[in-house]
Amino acid sequence: MYNDISLADGSTYRLEQGSYAITDLMAGYRVSQNLDLQVNANNIFDRKYYSTIANSVSYGGDAYGNPRNMMLTAKYSF
Repeated sequence: MYNDISLADGSTYRLEQGSYAITDLMAGYRVSQNLDLQVNANNIFDRKYYSTIANSVSYGGDAYGNPRNMMLTAKYSF
């Protein structure tokens, strides 16, 4: 993925990103018949990457992907 443009002042702007892999993990546990727990770990190696590369530098559309994060979910059924 890359962006390669020429600006009005004659300068150029090029942003490149090579291939990459993001690793996520998920584990779940049934505590009881009514209660389930789940933990998600995303981007566990904290890889820095662009999720989007825009076609214009003036709008600031380049965006990094999410850093390492975790989420715990509890589901209770009646």
